[in-house]
Amino acid sequence: MQAVSIPIAYVDATNWQMYDGGILDTQLCSSTLEAGNHVVELTGVASDPVTGVPYWFLRNSWGEKWGEKGLIRVPFGRSAVHIAMCRLIG
Repeated sequence: MQAVSIPIAYVDATNWQMYDGGILDTQLCSSTLEAGNHVVELTGVASDPVTGVPYWFLRNSWGEKWGEKGLIRVPFGRSAVHIAMCRLIG
């Protein structure tokens, strides 16, 4: 058996419960270590074809009925709409 590396992130998921699709509103993001309360798996990176906003695909542990079949799109980088951009913590 070969070891496999799975990228994970420690995030503030306080405002994620009602997420049902789209790129997460950056006003719901936190970027401090103290705000972290949940671990998710980083599964990919893409950008919105219309707005060009780059985002991470994160897999949550709340099951496929949550979000976009268990995934959330979290924006990052200078293209995010608000100054309080989402960042992976830790």
